[in-house]
Amino acid sequence: QVACPLPECRHPMPAGALQSQLGNHDGEKLFQRLLDFQAQRFDPGDGERLLNCPTPNCVKMLVPLSLVEQRADVNCPQCRQSFCAACSQPSHLESCEEAELKRMDPAIRELMKKENWKRCPVCRHLCERESGCNFMTCPSE
Repeated sequence: QVACPLPECRHPMPAGALQSQLGNHDGEKLFQRLLDFQAQRFDPGDGERLLNCPTPNCVKMLVPLSLVEQRADVNCPQCRQSFCAACSQPSHLESCEEAELKRMDPAIRELMKKENWKRCPVCRHLCERESGCNFMTCPSE
């Protein structure tokens, strides 16, 4: 259900009523932008994870957390692409880390090894520890 996008409000609005008020082609684009905005703010409950299909400009989908933990393959409902629920990359037989290294440019792989860079387990960005303890906070959170 469509809801008011203001965090302090979040009052539900019937989608049909909102769509009829917007009317024309520009209104349809505006309504689609509202749905996209709500999808970006969506916070799945316990036991679910919101995944991006690896196909460019495709959809997001909810999958049970158990599939993510099992590193199971799932199929996109829109484009039918099969992909790994754990890493949101095309299906692979090896671990997500090994599959990522295979996809990576060899020069980047060599630089990672040389500089002792690691990947954040949450957002997968490359990072390095310059000094201090081993505790790091991901800037994406």
